[in-house]
Amino acid sequence: MKSDSQPDPRQANGHSDPGVAPYGSAETRLKILDAARTIFAGRGFVDATIDDIVTRCEVSRGTFYYYFKNKGDVFEALVRMSCSELLEQTKILPASDDPFTRIEARNLGYLRVFAAYKDIFRNLFQVATIEPRFAALQHELRMSFLMPIQKSLERNLQAGRISKLNPRIVAFGLGGMLDWFAYVWLGLDLLDDPRVTIEEAAHELSELWYHAIYGSRRHPGCTREPLGGR
Repeated sequence: MKSDSQPDPRQANGHSDPGVAPYGSAETRLKILDAARTIFAGRGFVDATIDDIVTRCEVSRGTFYYYFKNKGDVFEALVRMSCSELLEQTKILPASDDPFTRIEARNLGYLRVFAAYKDIFRNLFQVATIEPRFAALQHELRMSFLMPIQKSLERNLQAGRISKLNPRIVAFGLGGMLDWFAYVWLGLDLLDDPRVTIEEAAHELSELWYHAIYGSRRHPGCTREPLGGR
């Protein structure tokens, strides 16, 4: 049985494997990543093999091992790539000072990127439950998303713009709501309502997010009556 992990061929004298380029190729690396993503999406990370990946992208196992030590390394590269884009997208906020507008822009960016990489995120959610390496990776990346939210809440609390709350608990609660909803809806397709758009979902979640922080205070453009009709 072939191993899923091999010594790094870059350490071998003379690069005896003809499939291994002396300095590597960004194009070949991307080719492997694209093939791995297709295989993981179809078979799942657990059942996928390196043979599946190299067959898909038509490179030798030696070439694969030049770029990655095992399939876990390939998957981690895909996860970090998609999460990097997700985090960057959630930083693109409108110039408006209206907190709801900023919350909605962040949530919409999050859902759009999650939708674009839903196969990768679905695998991460599932693999993280059985492999400590990916549980730690998921935690690391999740914290990168949650900490800016916590710090924003802390600043608003200190400035007296919001009522007393625990910034860490609220950041984790609201961030977890968005994360889990994206997984259930986009990753698992369990909402069972094809009419729902990403824009509508982002708006509804942002209403919950906003009112969890600001209470019954209305925001510009709000069409809903506060509790009690006031």
